[in-house]
Amino acid sequence: CLATLWAARRRLATARVADDAFEIQEEAASDAFRERITWARRIRWTALAFVPSALLLAVAQHISTDIAAAPFLWVVPLSLYLLSFIIAFSRRPILRHRWMLWLQVWVFALLAVYFTERDDLVFLALHLAALFVTAMVCHGELVRRRPTPEHLTEFYLWISVGGLLGGIFCSLIAPLAFNSILEYPLILTLACLLRPEFDRGGTTRRLLDLALPAVLISVYLFVWNQWDIFKAGAKGPILFYGVTALVLYSFSKRPLRLTLGFGLVLFTAIHLVEMKNQIYRERSFFGLYTVCADDKTYVHKLYNGNILHGDECMDPNRLRTPRTYYVPGGPLWQVFEAMNDRGDLRHVGVIGLGTGSTSCYHKPGRTMTFFEVDPTMERIARNPRLFRYLQQCEPGVQVVIGDGRLSLAAIQDGFFDLLILDAFTSDAIPVHLLTREAMALYMRKLAPGGIALLHISNRFLDLEPVVANLVEDAGLAGLIEEHRLTESQRRAGGSSSTWVAVARETEDLDLLDSCDGWRPPQTDPAAGVWTDDYSNVFRTMVWASLFHTD
Repeated sequence: CLATLWAARRRLATARVADDAFEIQEEAASDAFRERITWARRIRWTALAFVPSALLLAVAQHISTDIAAAPFLWVVPLSLYLLSFIIAFSRRPILRHRWMLWLQVWVFALLAVYFTERDDLVFLALHLAALFVTAMVCHGELVRRRPTPEHLTEFYLWISVGGLLGGIFCSLIAPLAFNSILEYPLILTLACLLRPEFDRGGTTRRLLDLALPAVLISVYLFVWNQWDIFKAGAKGPILFYGVTALVLYSFSKRPLRLTLGFGLVLFTAIHLVEMKNQIYRERSFFGLYTVCADDKTYVHKLYNGNILHGDECMDPNRLRTPRTYYVPGGPLWQVFEAMNDRGDLRHVGVIGLGTGSTSCYHKPGRTMTFFEVDPTMERIARNPRLFRYLQQCEPGVQVVIGDGRLSLAAIQDGFFDLLILDAFTSDAIPVHLLTREAMALYMRKLAPGGIALLHISNRFLDLEPVVANLVEDAGLAGLIEEHRLTESQRRAGGSSSTWVAVARETEDLDLLDSCDGWRPPQTDPAAGVWTDDYSNVFRTMVWASLFHTD
């Protein structure tokens, strides 16, 4: 009996412990379920995911537009963005959150005073650092603010929503809303506002959050207006930028103060720099176009990002004088002169409009058709306040809007006597214009004895073996000229350029025998034959040029 009573007592005690444990677990689960997930918290999660996602695209656009227009440069920002995710959400991050908060302010302070500097790998590294530390801070804040496991599904949903909105903002909204890469400084400013507030303070501190940035920007504008005097001493600019950076760093514990101070300095510097020499700016989904004017030489220059796409001297006596790659005496001039002498140049096709410089070689009695993918480029070229090549060289010149290859396919076979391909830039190579299928299309559209002239000047890619391999693969004839400027051409605004002439038969290129500099292009089996299904831009890259971004 004693043994039975003892066993019953043990079972009763065990049952009570189990009941108590169950009640504790149920109470904990109930508390977790009752954890408040407010809309303010959801918006914070979304904003913390929005900033790194949008910043990834904005930085990639900025550095490829204003720093170094090199192919595949977007891979670096993408890698840093993904790396920040891996580190911040790891079980034991190798980079502590407080380190990133401290480093972010210093990077932003330097970025505010040097944002408008370009063409240097140091500034390229600064922009990439801003992306990485900001992504680390935002993702670190997400980790710090994540809810209990019961709400993780919703937490990750709002992170996905923030990433999606960041992509939509930069890819779809910004090109329509802004005429410059304005989304980049906007997102940087928002990143300041999302920093944790270390010291809430009282009314006085909140008033200082407004007053101190106002004082900072007032002093900044005063010094900028006296810049010619201030920069007379070698230490003047260093002192000015250094003090500005230190003041911004002193705002680090007050997110609103830092946001206002950083944003005012950043946008003021951008505005003051953009006012210099710029007479027009427009943005489309194909890039940022800027027209700058030189009051001394009367030359208007068109830039797509930092790539020169043509210029024109607005002197009334020189409106029909081609410049840059199209300067008289260059390869394009030589081909036109040789075909004019042969007397069979009636129809000319040009893929790539630019400022319309090629139209200077147009003559009455023939047609010249430009194929341009971006309607914004045509509006700029036809604006007489900016450029007048097309205005001076019409009639007989028309512009077809659409992809060059697709638009060309709609033209009847054997129509063009000369087909010029001038759509290659340093950062965005239209590979579909340099394939086996594209070359076959060009030959179909050429009249008997016609010539396809490819402009392959490029700072980062060696396209000679690509074209040479295509010529050899199709059994065609080809000649290349790497034109170096004479002193007179340089004074006339010319630029060095590389052109390849391609024809069906060797005899079709005999007209260039009297021109110096033309030679057969060199093939390279390693480059392969590009097709619509295969291309390898990496093999054509001139890696040393990546370290010279000027």
